[in-house]
Amino acid sequence: MVVVTVRFVGIEFFTGVELGFPLYLIYLNSLPGGILAGLTWVLVEITYKKWLRGKKISFGTTILLKTIIYFLMFMVVMFLASMVGGGSFEYAVDYTFSLLAIGNIIASFIGALIFVFIQQMDRKLGPGILLQYLTGKYFKPREEERIFMFMDLKSSTTIAEKAGHIMYSKLIQDCYQELTTPVKENKGEIYQYVGDEVVICWKTKNGLEKLNCINFYFDYIMKLERRRQYFFEKYGVFPQFKAGASVGSVMAVEVGELKSEIAFHGDVLNTASRVQGYCNQLKEQLLITQSLVVLLPSTDKYNFSELGAFELRGKEKELVLFGVSKQNLE
Repeated sequence: MVVVTVRFVGIEFFTGVELGFPLYLIYLNSLPGGILAGLTWVLVEITYKKWLRGKKISFGTTILLKTIIYFLMFMVVMFLASMVGGGSFEYAVDYTFSLLAIGNIIASFIGALIFVFIQQMDRKLGPGILLQYLTGKYFKPREEERIFMFMDLKSSTTIAEKAGHIMYSKLIQDCYQELTTPVKENKGEIYQYVGDEVVICWKTKNGLEKLNCINFYFDYIMKLERRRQYFFEKYGVFPQFKAGASVGSVMAVEVGELKSEIAFHGDVLNTASRVQGYCNQLKEQLLITQSLVVLLPSTDKYNFSELGAFELRGKEKELVLFGVSKQNLE
Protein backbone atom coordinates (compact mmCIF):
# COMPACT_ATOMS: atom_id res chain seq x y z
CA MET A 1 0.00 0.00 0.00
CA VAL A 2 2.85 2.40 0.82
CA VAL A 3 4.48 1.76 -2.56
CA VAL A 4 1.18 2.28 -4.35
CA THR A 5 0.55 5.59 -2.55
CA VAL A 6 4.04 6.95 -3.15
CA ARG A 7 3.97 5.83 -6.77
CA PHE A 8 0.59 7.22 -7.80
CA VAL A 9 -0.76 9.90 -5.43
CA GLY A 10 -0.54 13.35 -7.02
CA ILE A 11 0.81 12.03 -10.32
CA GLU A 12 -1.66 14.19 -12.29
CA PHE A 13 -0.52 17.28 -10.38
CA PHE A 14 3.20 16.74 -11.02
CA THR A 15 3.09 15.29 -14.53
CA GLY A 16 -0.24 16.31 -16.00
CA VAL A 17 -0.85 12.63 -16.85
CA GLU A 18 -4.21 11.21 -15.90
CA LEU A 19 -4.27 7.68 -14.58
CA GLY A 20 -7.53 6.77 -16.31
CA PHE A 21 -8.64 4.84 -13.21
CA PRO A 22 -9.25 5.75 -9.54
CA LEU A 23 -6.56 5.10 -6.95
CA TYR A 24 -8.75 2.71 -4.93
CA LEU A 25 -8.63 0.25 -7.86
CA ILE A 26 -4.87 0.03 -7.45
CA TYR A 27 -5.30 -0.69 -3.74
CA LEU A 28 -7.84 -3.40 -4.54
CA ASN A 29 -5.45 -4.93 -7.07
CA SER A 30 -2.27 -4.62 -4.99
CA LEU A 31 -3.04 -7.76 -2.97
CA PRO A 32 -3.72 -9.98 -6.02
CA GLY A 33 -0.60 -8.46 -7.62
CA GLY A 34 1.44 -9.38 -4.56
CA ILE A 35 0.06 -12.93 -4.57
CA LEU A 36 0.78 -13.20 -8.31
CA ALA A 37 4.36 -12.00 -7.78
CA GLY A 38 4.86 -14.45 -4.91
CA LEU A 39 3.52 -17.42 -6.85
CA THR A 40 5.61 -16.45 -9.88
CA TRP A 41 8.72 -16.23 -7.69
CA VAL A 42 8.09 -19.73 -6.28
CA LEU A 43 7.51 -21.10 -9.79
CA VAL A 44 10.74 -19.51 -11.05
CA GLU A 45 12.75 -20.91 -8.13
CA ILE A 46 11.39 -24.45 -8.51
CA THR A 47 11.83 -24.44 -12.30
CA TYR A 48 15.33 -22.99 -12.10
CA LYS A 49 16.46 -25.52 -9.48
CA LYS A 50 15.10 -28.43 -11.52
CA TRP A 51 16.84 -27.12 -14.63
CA LEU A 52 20.05 -26.55 -12.64
CA ARG A 53 20.08 -30.04 -11.10
CA GLY A 54 23.15 -31.91 -12.24
CA LYS A 55 24.57 -28.82 -13.97
CA LYS A 56 27.53 -26.80 -12.77
CA ILE A 57 27.13 -23.08 -13.47
CA SER A 58 29.50 -20.32 -12.39
CA PHE A 59 28.60 -17.78 -9.72
CA GLY A 60 28.57 -14.89 -12.24
CA THR A 61 26.46 -16.77 -14.79
CA THR A 62 23.94 -17.69 -12.11
CA ILE A 63 23.59 -14.05 -11.02
CA LEU A 64 23.14 -12.89 -14.64
CA LEU A 65 20.58 -15.58 -15.52
CA LYS A 66 18.49 -15.16 -12.39
CA THR A 67 18.60 -11.36 -12.63
CA ILE A 68 17.21 -11.52 -16.17
CA ILE A 69 14.55 -14.04 -15.10
CA TYR A 70 13.41 -11.93 -12.14
CA PHE A 71 13.49 -8.74 -14.21
CA LEU A 72 11.23 -10.34 -16.81
CA MET A 73 9.00 -11.60 -14.00
CA PHE A 74 8.67 -8.06 -12.59
CA MET A 75 7.89 -6.71 -16.06
CA VAL A 76 5.11 -9.28 -16.54
CA VAL A 77 3.62 -8.50 -13.12
CA MET A 78 3.74 -4.74 -13.87
CA PHE A 79 2.09 -5.33 -17.25
CA LEU A 80 -0.71 -7.45 -15.76
CA ALA A 81 -1.27 -4.97 -12.92
CA SER A 82 -1.48 -2.12 -15.46
CA MET A 83 -3.94 -4.11 -17.57
CA VAL A 84 -6.19 -4.80 -14.59
CA GLY A 85 -5.97 -1.22 -13.32
CA GLY A 86 -6.32 0.45 -16.71
CA GLY A 87 -9.03 -1.85 -17.91
CA SER A 88 -7.51 -2.76 -21.26
CA PHE A 89 -4.62 -4.52 -22.96
CA GLU A 90 -3.82 -1.40 -24.99
CA TYR A 91 -3.49 0.72 -21.85
CA ALA A 92 -1.10 -1.83 -20.30
CA VAL A 93 1.08 -1.82 -23.43
CA ASP A 94 1.15 1.98 -23.56
CA TYR A 95 1.99 2.30 -19.88
CA THR A 96 4.58 -0.51 -19.66
CA PHE A 97 6.58 0.91 -22.57
CA SER A 98 6.07 4.59 -21.78
CA LEU A 99 8.52 7.13 -20.34
CA LEU A 100 6.42 7.07 -17.20
CA ALA A 101 7.42 3.43 -16.62
CA ILE A 102 11.17 3.89 -17.14
CA GLY A 103 11.70 4.45 -13.42
CA ASN A 104 9.86 1.21 -12.64
CA ILE A 105 11.86 -0.69 -15.26
CA ILE A 106 15.23 0.55 -13.98
CA ALA A 107 14.20 -0.02 -10.37
CA SER A 108 13.01 -3.55 -11.25
CA PHE A 109 16.34 -4.44 -12.87
CA ILE A 110 18.44 -3.00 -10.03
CA GLY A 111 16.16 -4.62 -7.46
CA ALA A 112 16.43 -7.98 -9.20
CA LEU A 113 20.23 -7.70 -9.38
CA ILE A 114 20.56 -6.83 -5.68
CA PHE A 115 18.10 -9.53 -4.64
CA VAL A 116 19.85 -12.24 -6.66
CA PHE A 117 23.32 -11.15 -5.52
CA ILE A 118 22.31 -11.32 -1.85
CA GLN A 119 20.56 -14.64 -2.46
CA GLN A 120 23.63 -16.17 -4.11
CA MET A 121 26.04 -14.75 -1.51
CA ASP A 122 23.89 -16.29 1.21
CA ARG A 123 24.06 -19.61 -0.64
CA LYS A 124 27.84 -19.37 -1.09
CA LEU A 125 28.56 -18.45 2.51
CA GLY A 126 25.87 -20.69 3.98
CA PRO A 127 22.29 -19.88 5.06
CA GLY A 128 22.26 -17.01 7.54
CA ILE A 129 26.04 -16.40 7.49
CA LEU A 130 25.80 -13.19 5.45
CA LEU A 131 23.37 -11.75 8.00
CA GLN A 132 25.78 -12.69 10.79
CA TYR A 133 28.56 -10.79 9.04
CA LEU A 134 26.31 -7.75 8.46
CA THR A 135 25.13 -7.63 12.07
CA GLY A 136 28.58 -8.38 13.51
CA LYS A 137 27.13 -11.18 15.62
CA TYR A 138 30.50 -12.88 16.04
CA PHE A 139 32.71 -9.79 15.97
CA LYS A 140 33.38 -10.56 19.62
CA PRO A 141 33.77 -14.18 20.80
CA ARG A 142 30.50 -15.85 21.83
CA GLU A 143 30.11 -19.12 23.71
CA GLU A 144 27.67 -21.60 22.18
CA GLU A 145 26.61 -25.21 22.64
CA ARG A 146 26.97 -27.11 19.38
CA ILE A 147 27.06 -30.59 17.90
CA PHE A 148 29.87 -31.29 15.43
CA MET A 149 30.13 -34.14 12.95
CA PHE A 150 33.31 -34.91 11.02
CA MET A 151 32.55 -36.95 7.90
CA ASP A 152 35.32 -38.47 5.81
CA LEU A 153 35.51 -40.47 2.56
CA LYS A 154 36.53 -44.09 3.15
CA SER A 155 39.62 -45.41 1.33
CA SER A 156 40.25 -41.98 -0.16
CA THR A 157 43.91 -42.67 -0.97
CA THR A 158 43.05 -45.84 -2.90
CA ILE A 159 40.24 -44.11 -4.78
CA ALA A 160 42.49 -41.17 -5.67
CA GLU A 161 45.20 -43.46 -7.04
CA LYS A 162 42.68 -45.44 -9.06
CA ALA A 163 40.70 -42.49 -10.45
CA GLY A 164 43.51 -39.95 -10.92
CA HIS A 165 43.55 -36.49 -9.41
CA ILE A 166 41.19 -34.87 -11.94
CA MET A 167 38.45 -37.49 -11.70
CA TYR A 168 38.98 -37.71 -7.94
CA SER A 169 38.33 -33.97 -7.60
CA LYS A 170 35.17 -34.33 -9.71
CA LEU A 171 34.06 -37.23 -7.49
CA ILE A 172 34.46 -35.10 -4.36
CA GLN A 173 32.59 -32.27 -6.10
CA ASP A 174 29.70 -34.62 -6.93
CA CYS A 175 29.62 -35.98 -3.38
CA TYR A 176 29.50 -32.55 -1.81
CA GLN A 177 26.76 -31.45 -4.19
CA GLU A 178 24.51 -34.08 -2.64
CA LEU A 179 24.93 -32.53 0.82
CA THR A 180 22.54 -29.62 0.22
CA THR A 181 19.17 -31.27 0.83
CA PRO A 182 20.16 -33.44 3.85
CA VAL A 183 21.83 -30.46 5.54
CA LYS A 184 18.88 -28.11 4.97
CA GLU A 185 16.20 -30.64 5.90
CA ASN A 186 17.99 -31.46 9.16
CA LYS A 187 18.75 -27.84 10.16
CA GLY A 188 22.50 -28.27 9.90
CA GLU A 189 25.30 -25.96 8.79
CA ILE A 190 28.33 -26.83 6.69
CA TYR A 191 31.24 -25.50 8.72
CA GLN A 192 34.25 -26.54 6.63
CA TYR A 193 35.42 -28.59 3.69
CA VAL A 194 38.87 -30.05 4.32
CA GLY A 195 39.95 -32.12 1.32
CA ASP A 196 37.77 -35.23 1.32
CA GLU A 197 36.44 -34.41 4.80
CA VAL A 198 33.47 -32.17 5.58
CA VAL A 199 32.47 -30.77 8.97
CA ILE A 200 28.78 -30.32 9.75
CA CYS A 201 27.51 -28.56 12.86
CA TRP A 202 24.23 -27.81 14.59
CA LYS A 203 23.14 -25.56 17.37
CA THR A 204 22.48 -28.18 20.04
CA LYS A 205 18.72 -27.57 20.11
CA ASN A 206 18.42 -27.96 16.33
CA GLY A 207 20.65 -31.04 16.25
CA LEU A 208 18.71 -32.87 18.97
CA GLU A 209 15.30 -31.95 17.58
CA LYS A 210 13.80 -35.01 15.86
CA LEU A 211 17.33 -36.54 15.92
CA ASN A 212 18.41 -34.18 13.12
CA CYS A 213 22.13 -34.76 13.74
CA ILE A 214 21.65 -38.53 13.27
CA ASN A 215 19.07 -38.29 10.50
CA PHE A 216 21.41 -36.13 8.45
CA TYR A 217 24.05 -38.84 8.13
CA PHE A 218 21.66 -41.57 7.03
CA ASP A 219 19.73 -39.22 4.72
CA TYR A 220 23.02 -38.33 3.03
CA ILE A 221 24.08 -41.96 2.70
CA MET A 222 20.69 -42.73 1.16
CA LYS A 223 21.12 -39.90 -1.37
CA LEU A 224 24.45 -41.32 -2.44
CA GLU A 225 22.96 -44.81 -2.62
CA ARG A 226 20.30 -43.63 -5.09
CA ARG A 227 23.13 -42.57 -7.42
CA ARG A 228 25.18 -45.73 -7.01
CA GLN A 229 24.95 -46.63 -10.69
CA TYR A 230 25.96 -43.09 -11.71
CA PHE A 231 29.10 -43.20 -9.53
CA PHE A 232 30.14 -46.62 -10.82
CA GLU A 233 29.60 -45.64 -14.46
CA LYS A 234 31.47 -42.33 -14.17
CA TYR A 235 34.19 -43.11 -11.61
CA GLY A 236 34.30 -46.90 -11.28
CA VAL A 237 33.77 -46.66 -7.51
CA PHE A 238 30.98 -45.94 -5.05
CA PRO A 239 31.88 -43.35 -2.39
CA GLN A 240 31.25 -44.33 1.22
CA PHE A 241 31.57 -41.96 4.15
CA LYS A 242 32.31 -42.59 7.81
CA ALA A 243 31.52 -40.06 10.52
CA GLY A 244 32.11 -39.17 14.15
CA ALA A 245 30.08 -36.74 16.27
CA SER A 246 30.15 -35.12 19.69
CA VAL A 247 28.57 -32.22 21.57
CA GLY A 248 30.03 -29.46 23.71
CA SER A 249 30.79 -25.79 24.24
CA VAL A 250 32.68 -23.76 21.66
CA MET A 251 33.73 -20.15 21.24
CA ALA A 252 32.49 -18.69 17.95
CA VAL A 253 34.29 -15.66 16.55
CA GLU A 254 34.85 -13.88 13.24
CA VAL A 255 38.52 -14.20 12.29
CA GLY A 256 40.72 -12.88 9.48
CA GLU A 257 40.91 -9.61 7.59
CA LEU A 258 42.05 -10.48 4.06
CA LYS A 259 39.84 -13.59 4.14
CA SER A 260 37.27 -13.74 6.91
CA GLU A 261 35.29 -16.64 8.30
CA ILE A 262 33.35 -17.49 11.43
CA ALA A 263 35.53 -19.95 13.32
CA PHE A 264 34.71 -22.28 16.19
CA HIS A 265 37.27 -23.07 18.88
CA GLY A 266 36.76 -25.78 21.45
CA ASP A 267 37.60 -29.29 22.59
CA VAL A 268 34.45 -30.71 21.01
CA LEU A 269 35.93 -30.28 17.52
CA ASN A 270 39.05 -32.28 18.41
CA THR A 271 36.88 -34.91 20.07
CA ALA A 272 34.57 -35.34 17.07
CA SER A 273 37.57 -35.59 14.75
CA ARG A 274 39.27 -38.23 16.92
CA VAL A 275 36.01 -40.20 17.21
CA GLN A 276 35.68 -40.32 13.43
CA GLY A 277 39.22 -41.74 13.31
CA TYR A 278 38.03 -44.85 15.20
CA CYS A 279 35.42 -45.80 12.57
CA ASN A 280 37.76 -48.06 10.57
CA GLN A 281 39.18 -49.73 13.67
CA LEU A 282 35.73 -50.46 15.10
CA LYS A 283 34.21 -51.18 11.68
CA GLU A 284 31.42 -48.65 12.20
CA GLN A 285 29.85 -46.14 9.82
CA LEU A 286 28.84 -43.61 12.47
CA LEU A 287 30.34 -43.21 15.94
CA ILE A 288 29.14 -40.77 18.58
CA THR A 289 30.19 -39.98 22.14
CA GLN A 290 28.25 -40.85 25.28
CA SER A 291 27.80 -37.13 25.97
CA LEU A 292 25.71 -36.91 22.80
CA VAL A 293 23.83 -40.17 23.30
CA VAL A 294 22.43 -39.12 26.70
CA LEU A 295 20.96 -35.94 25.17
CA LEU A 296 19.22 -37.61 22.22
CA PRO A 297 15.45 -38.15 22.48
CA SER A 298 14.36 -41.78 22.73
CA THR A 299 13.66 -43.50 19.43
CA ASP A 300 13.05 -46.90 17.90
CA LYS A 301 14.46 -45.67 14.58
CA TYR A 302 18.14 -46.32 15.44
CA ASN A 303 20.28 -48.76 17.39
CA PHE A 304 22.92 -47.28 19.70
CA SER A 305 25.53 -49.92 20.53
CA GLU A 306 27.96 -49.23 23.36
CA LEU A 307 31.44 -50.22 22.15
CA GLY A 308 33.47 -49.47 25.28
CA ALA A 309 35.78 -46.76 26.57
CA PHE A 310 38.64 -45.58 24.39
CA GLU A 311 41.63 -43.34 24.93
CA LEU A 312 41.54 -40.60 22.32
CA ARG A 313 44.75 -38.83 21.41
CA GLY A 314 45.08 -35.61 23.35
CA LYS A 315 42.41 -36.59 25.90
CA GLU A 316 43.23 -37.33 29.53
CA LYS A 317 40.12 -39.41 30.19
CA GLU A 318 38.77 -42.30 28.16
CA LEU A 319 35.54 -41.70 26.27
CA VAL A 320 32.71 -44.17 25.81
CA LEU A 321 31.78 -44.52 22.15
CA PHE A 322 28.56 -45.73 20.58
CA GLY A 323 28.00 -47.13 17.12
CA VAL A 324 24.82 -45.98 15.40
CA SER A 325 22.87 -48.04 12.90
CA LYS A 326 19.41 -47.91 11.46
CA GLN A 327 16.81 -50.09 13.15
CA ASN A 328 15.31 -52.68 10.85
CA LEU A 329 11.59 -52.14 11.37
CA GLU A 330 10.41 -54.49 8.63
